[in-house]
Amino acid sequence: MNEDPSRYAPTQHPESETGLYPQNSPAPGGHAHPHHWRLPILLGSFAVGLMVATAIIATALVLIRDSGQDAVPAVLPAPSTVVVTVTPAVEPPPPPAPTPPPPTSAPAVAPPPVAVAEPEPVETRGAPGLGVGGTDSRGFVNYSGARCSSVNSAVAVARTSQSLVTICQTGAGRLSYRAVRLSDGATIELGDPLRVGDLFVVRNGSTSYSLSPVSLVITRGTTLLAREPMLEFASR
Repeated sequence: MNEDPSRYAPTQHPESETGLYPQNSPAPGGHAHPHHWRLPILLGSFAVGLMVATAIIATALVLIRDSGQDAVPAVLPAPSTVVVTVTPAVEPPPPPAPTPPPPTSAPAVAPPPVAVAEPEPVETRGAPGLGVGGTDSRGFVNYSGARCSSVNSAVAVARTSQSLVTICQTGAGRLSYRAVRLSDGATIELGDPLRVGDLFVVRNGSTSYSLSPVSLVITRGTTLLAREPMLEFASR
C-alpha cells in the first residue's frame, strides 16, 4: 500500500513567516523535543546574568567615584605664609692703617744758598741839568733811550720838535750818542762820536748825524735826510 508523501510534510503555518515562531519550532499545540526549548532558556538566563553583572559593576564604579569625591575637602586650606627675613650683609671694618715707621735721624744737610738778587739802583736825579727842561746830570729823565747809564754822565743834551739827543761820557776820552725819535719812540745808540767844540758828529754806515746848537742834521752820503732846528741845547 503506497503512502502519500504529503502526509508527512511539515505543516506550513502562516505565523512562521512573520517571525512569531522561530524556524523549526513546533506550531502551537504541537509537541517539540526537550532540547529544542532548553537552548533559548539558557541563552536568556545568560543574558540576564550578564546584565545583572554589568549593573553591579556600574553601581560599584559610581560608589567608588562618589567616595573619592567625598574624600576631597570642600574648602582648600589657605596657603601658609612664609616670611623670609633678609639680613643685610655687614661689611667688616677696614683694617687699621699701618703705623709709619719712626723717622730715622739723617745727617743735617745745609740748604743750598739762596741767591738774593741785588736791588737795582734806584734812579735818582743827579745834579741839575745843563739848562734843558726834563733833564738831570744823566740826560732826559723820562726817556731811557736818551739817558746815560748810572755810571755815566751827560756832556750835552739837545731837543728838537722831532728828537731828543744826549751825548754821554763813557770813559776817558770816549763818548756815546743816544737819541729818541718822538714820533714812534724809536731809539738809536752809536759809539765814539767826534766832538769839535759844541759840534758832535757820528756815523752809522753811510748815514751821518751832526748835532750842534743850531740843528740836528741827518745825511746819507750827499743826500740830506733831515734837518731839525734846535729848540734847546746845552753842553759842558
